[in-house]
Amino acid sequence: MKSRTWLTGVVLLATAAGLIGCAAPQPLVMHEAVGPAQAITQPTARSGKLVVYSAWDRFDTLDAEHPKHTPYTVRSDQGSAVARVRNQAGSFGHEPSAVSLAPGRYWVEGRATNVGSIRVPVVVRRGQTTVVYLDATTAPAGLGQNEMSWVRQPSGRVVGWKDQGDGR
Repeated sequence: MKSRTWLTGVVLLATAAGLIGCAAPQPLVMHEAVGPAQAITQPTARSGKLVVYSAWDRFDTLDAEHPKHTPYTVRSDQGSAVARVRNQAGSFGHEPSAVSLAPGRYWVEGRATNVGSIRVPVVVRRGQTTVVYLDATTAPAGLGQNEMSWVRQPSGRVVGWKDQGDGR
């Protein structure tokens, strides 16, 4: 009877250790919002656009010659899912998708190269495009200019432009 109790204890301990080891790591949460790069508007547009260069999907064995960006989710400021984006555009699906969204504040939940899961606050403005860079190979033009206007990961990698307004 004593050996059975000991065996039960070992099994319970092993199960608990296994469950703890399976816990998903928490995503990196950025706190500074990414906004549109320039104040160029299209007066007739009622929505804005969001383009996310998410991490590259290295596991597409069906088309290894044309890497694709990983999918991501756009969430409202309150946390509800607004869009689940496959993130494949262009002739071979290697370009990120441009998503039309109503003006406002959102969260992008996706994958960043060398970071894993990440949550980035973004602001979408009417007639403007907000771009987020998470793939470690694409970067905004003019990177050396006005470094105070960039949002960066803790590693220093540029994620996008700082939001310069109220988001509407």
